[in-house]
Amino acid sequence: MRKFNRADSNRGGALLSVIIAMTVVGILGTLVLSMSYTNFKMKQVEKKSKDNFYSAEAVLDEICVGLQQEISKQYGRAYQTVMENYGYYLTSAEMTEDFNLEFVLNMVEALQSETVVVAEGSESEVLNQGEFKYDVAKIRNYVNMGNYPVGNIYINPVVDDDSETTTPASNNMETLTDGLILRNIVVTYEEKGYVNTISTDIKITIPPIQFARIVAMPEIADYIMIAQNGMELQNGSKWNIKGKAFAGSGIKIPTGSVLNVEDDAATMLITEGDIHVSAGSTFNASSTTTLWAKSITATGAAGSSVGSNKVSVLGRTYIKDDTTMNGTGNTFTLGGQYYGYNNNDADAAGSSAIIINGANTTLDMSGLKTLVLAGTSFVGTKASADAIAADPTGNMAMNTANILMGDSVAVKGNQIAYLLPTECDGVTSNPMPYDDIKDVYADAAAWEQWKKDALDTPIPALGRNLASYGYISIQPIFNARTEEVYLYLSFTDSKAASQYFMDYYGSEGGDKIKLYLDRYVSSFEFNDDGMNRIVTQGNYLVTDEEDTTKATYAETAGDVSAFAQELANYQSTFEALCAKLVENKAALTSKELSRTVYQNLIDHKVDEEYIGMLDTFLSECSKANADTATYKFSDNMEYTVTTVDDSTVEVCTIWGTKADKEATDKEKKLRCIIVDNDDAGDDAYIVPAGGNGIIIATGDVRMPTTGGIVWTGVIICNGKLILDGDANGSTLRASSDVVSTVMGFVGSVMAKNTNEATKVQEPYISAGDYAVMNFFVGSSGFSVGESSDANGAKVDVRDCLSFENWKSE
Repeated sequence: MRKFNRADSNRGGALLSVIIAMTVVGILGTLVLSMSYTNFKMKQVEKKSKDNFYSAEAVLDEICVGLQQEISKQYGRAYQTVMENYGYYLTSAEMTEDFNLEFVLNMVEALQSETVVVAEGSESEVLNQGEFKYDVAKIRNYVNMGNYPVGNIYINPVVDDDSETTTPASNNMETLTDGLILRNIVVTYEEKGYVNTISTDIKITIPPIQFARIVAMPEIADYIMIAQNGMELQNGSKWNIKGKAFAGSGIKIPTGSVLNVEDDAATMLITEGDIHVSAGSTFNASSTTTLWAKSITATGAAGSSVGSNKVSVLGRTYIKDDTTMNGTGNTFTLGGQYYGYNNNDADAAGSSAIIINGANTTLDMSGLKTLVLAGTSFVGTKASADAIAADPTGNMAMNTANILMGDSVAVKGNQIAYLLPTECDGVTSNPMPYDDIKDVYADAAAWEQWKKDALDTPIPALGRNLASYGYISIQPIFNARTEEVYLYLSFTDSKAASQYFMDYYGSEGGDKIKLYLDRYVSSFEFNDDGMNRIVTQGNYLVTDEEDTTKATYAETAGDVSAFAQELANYQSTFEALCAKLVENKAALTSKELSRTVYQNLIDHKVDEEYIGMLDTFLSECSKANADTATYKFSDNMEYTVTTVDDSTVEVCTIWGTKADKEATDKEKKLRCIIVDNDDAGDDAYIVPAGGNGIIIATGDVRMPTTGGIVWTGVIICNGKLILDGDANGSTLRASSDVVSTVMGFVGSVMAKNTNEATKVQEPYISAGDYAVMNFFVGSSGFSVGESSDANGAKVDVRDCLSFENWKSE
């Protein structure tokens, strides 16, 4: 048997190798686990850091949303401010400049804690004047802390490492020419020991806006009628106007007729004359209607003192002269905004007031939000047939002046307040028999002394003499029928007249005036507590404190002189509307201002030296109609001539297509009707019942009634628009779609074409193509779509915010 050496045996080496291998594997496993755990912890830290960063950014996003809401709010405020002062601006640039300034200052006011103090100057000077401080608390309030229940949020912290305290960062707010900037918006979010800070400057840019202030061309498509010589309803007719309308020389609403100017959308009625409502008729301007007129007058029929009219103006109303209720039993309702904007103490025609001359008048002013009456009433002695009779002394000065009163809302009975009191020296009665005063009046020096003595007489009921009011004299008015002389107090200043009236009203004479008020004003409503604005040159009616169904007087409200520029702007706007249907007088030339609306709109002869496109067209049509062997009209045209006695009315109609012209219901198809009837003695053109399109007439147009909508589109005439009808009611309605379509219609006058070489007749060729658009001055410059909205541009407030100097730690 062989013997082994134990020292040379390797049986334990395998075990050792296994142990060593297992140890190495264990160490490697531990390292892997340790690294995995470390990586996991690092991932956790990274996630927490990212969470904190996104939380801090979410806080900043909430601040931005809050600022966007503030931008939207202040954008609306600035726009409203500019539009409320619309009449002050001459150009759209001025409007934009004021909007920019208002927006920036509104934002400063909204974001800072102290009152904004702004130095006067131009927009650039104001917006570059320096720094303000924004209120950090207001910025913090934009953040909903409930969205971050486990974290701490700091807005604008600056950490002092030495003292470990937190103080607000610099919170400067700088105004710029294009907006403003908030410096050092700092957001710190802390959660479970993890902290992230975002700092940035936030710039707020002024939102873009376009104002349509200067308009060189009118928006013809928005109008249903443009009648240079006005509009006249026939007795017993009822008409509704839907859209804008211009009735040049005035509007007549006679016996038992009704005119409603109303629409679901905003509309406008303009006349440079009087709106005359008579003998039981009705005029309604709805709350969506803007009304411009020289005056409104309600009367009885000729020779009758019975009015029984209903006048209601509930929208935005601008009256150059007076609104006057003559005749008994009228009802006058005022709502919305009423502006009587003319102020002239020396001229009754240039002083805006509301005058009640008829007994048993119902006056409802409860719906008014704004009342501006820049003038006062006058005793109309100059217009009286009796007063204007020859003065027996031969001195016509006695009867050539109206008497200034101190009332902006006047009742006829108030005229007695301006009669010279009988307590005055030398006054035996008022009126006085002419024989009692003729000798004094005939001697100029004696007359002056007589007036002085009378005015210097103390009046017990007033507690003073009349001379103490100043601006006062005595005006005699001779009545030829009774041979009496009325002695009126003649004021040259309406303020003095107003003060005298209120003194008289509060004295014993007030009881007498009260009787006249009750006689003339049978029902009265006025809600001054619900009004936004009252400005009157003279005294005005208010509700009696003891009996709310009765009227009494209040003293002048506001200071008319402080609004002189505003009132002047209304006058300029009225002049521009009555010249070219635009609102900016500065946009019109002196030639345009001297012409009528029709002359500024239609390319028609103004004088013998100018031949317009309409003249050329009518001449070509007349020539073609007279020579049918040589000329013919295009297939979409029709030409007719109607002659009755001395009247010749020539009518050319242009349809869009031949098929429309040949249709059995061609009068219902869109068309343009051109009428030549401006010669002396020519009759009005009678529009075929029902229709759609454009009518252009050089003379009068008469609309028959069929009930319902009689015409859709626009009617333009150099004469007057006569509205026939009955009580069933008919409607004229504007339509921008109809007008814009018809503007593109083209008619042609065709001439035979003979080849001179072969003498062979070839097909007709056009002797003239006439687009309807070309009949208008300025042609394509006119608006044929819907009116543009000055605030119509889309504004995304998110585009108004941007970041500068952004960083995260």
